[in-house]
Amino acid sequence: MANTLTISYGLTVTGDGNTVKQTGTFIVDQVGLNYILNIQDIGLAAEAVLLGDAAPGFLCFKNVKDKLVASPGQTLTAQQILDYYNANLISIGNDALVATVVAKLGPQEGVVIPTTTTVWYAKALVTAGQLAVLCADA
Repeated sequence: MANTLTISYGLTVTGDGNTVKQTGTFIVDQVGLNYILNIQDIGLAAEAVLLGDAAPGFLCFKNVKDKLVASPGQTLTAQQILDYYNANLISIGNDALVATVVAKLGPQEGVVIPTTTTVWYAKALVTAGQLAVLCADA
């Protein structure tokens, strides 16, 4: 029996007194049975993302770096937050140098990508980090 993949997405834009929202979920019966969940160390040089025996149908990437949190009694400036965010970005692409960036993830950000591309690469931009990777056959 095939596994079932449930993919959820959403985007909400607020401002000017308006809120625009698009969300959804769809379900796919997995053709294969392979999937992998991996936490991979990502350095400053582009490196192949480890996918095991799973042939991508869907990839989910998440930068697992914690968000910046103020210490008790501390107030963070917008610049401190931005500097921390930019120092912990991880770029993802499907070329060996990650010259074409498909996704750029800050701390605790993630993305789901439907794909048939079998080789993916990631690199940290300033500080080495860790990337959670969930890949499933479609």
